[in-house]
Amino acid sequence: MGYILPGGRLSRYGDSLISANTTQTVMAKPLIGNSLVGTQGRIASARSVTAAANISRTAPTFNDPRYTFTTLSIPTDLRTLNGLYRFFDDTDPLVGNAIRLHCEFPLSRISMKTIGDSVIQRHYEDMWERIQMDKLLFDIGLEYWRIGNVFPYGAWNVDDMMWEQFVILNPDYVTVEGTYLNQRPFIKLQPDEHLKKIVTTGQPKFLYEQL
Repeated sequence: MGYILPGGRLSRYGDSLISANTTQTVMAKPLIGNSLVGTQGRIASARSVTAAANISRTAPTFNDPRYTFTTLSIPTDLRTLNGLYRFFDDTDPLVGNAIRLHCEFPLSRISMKTIGDSVIQRHYEDMWERIQMDKLLFDIGLEYWRIGNVFPYGAWNVDDMMWEQFVILNPDYVTVEGTYLNQRPFIKLQPDEHLKKIVTTGQPKFLYEQL
């Protein structure tokens, strides 16, 4: 690096400025000093910022497995849970096929037993056909394996002395309440629009009479 001498000449002899008469030597500070110090300061500052950015804080862990980030996100509302069960049954082929296999195989060889009285035999065969027992049993099993509970509701025909029909109630509107003091729980049904219409109009009559 060159320096300007007092006499206007350029010198390349280190950090000393040599005058014209070579008797006086003036020491000059390198011009790169300030920039070097500034660069080192910026590097040190950047390192401190980077070190601070690498510091992270984590929340304390839970000792109770019921209160973790995963379990707390599981819904507890019955209607929401039933909706999730139906969703996986409708969208997941493995879940849907497994449920239907559990419903079909136990019913593959079901039939009515033959008895000696032909009149009684015919009576129950007519009732079997009237309530579509094959389909009813499959629907009951399907609802049970899907959500874990099922509420069939039957209408009894007094004149024919047989079941007229069965329907599976929507579990979203059914509440089961009971205590250890009562072995028979209370089953409450919240009426939907269809049930309200039956109560208001009285039709179908056989259903209205069962209410």
